[in-house]
Amino acid sequence: MRNQPLLVSIIIGIIVVFVIVGASLVVKLSTVNKLYHSESLKNMELAKKNDSLNSKIASLEEKNKILEKKKIVLEKEISSLKDEIANDAVKIDKLEKYKEVLEDKLKDELINNNDAVGKGKPMRR
Repeated sequence: MRNQPLLVSIIIGIIVVFVIVGASLVVKLSTVNKLYHSESLKNMELAKKNDSLNSKIASLEEKNKILEKKKIVLEKEISSLKDEIANDAVKIDKLEKYKEVLEDKLKDELINNNDAVGKGKPMRR
């Protein structure tokens, strides 16, 4: 029976160690639980932001498709207008040449008429 107080002391010591370890585990578990809750909230917020960004991406991609189609239409229109400008330039060149020919003919006719009037010949019409 002499060993009984020693045995009780050892058991009490072990119980105290378990209580301290248990209390430490409860504190750590509480800290981990708070951290988990905090990180879960952050995760949900990030998930919402991610969804919002994904919908914006989808919207921007749709707008991009529309703008690409408009760009193609405008590029075709620009090409068509460039062709028209080139054709108009050719027409203007032809008209300039025709104008020069008409001016030359008019000058010749005026010179011929002036010579005819000076020589007493009647003017032709």
